[in-house]
Amino acid sequence: MPRPPHPWYWKARRAWFTDVGGVRRKLAVGPKEESEAQALEEFHLLMAESLANPPVDGGDPTVASVVDALCVNDR
Repeated sequence: MPRPPHPWYWKARRAWFTDVGGVRRKLAVGPKEESEAQALEEFHLLMAESLANPPVDGGDPTVASVVDALCVNDR
């Protein structure tokens, strides 16, 4: 069973990141203590968005999830 996504600080990059759906995303940049609140806010917004848009291969995909899948596959 995979670990649930959570925000983590990458000291060398001086930024907060998370891995959601196999994609690494930058949440906030700056010193750890100063940017932690912003990173948590961005993380919660990202998690809410991922819950609202189920995967394309799931039961009932939304238009946004289909477009996101197409954009990710083009990269």
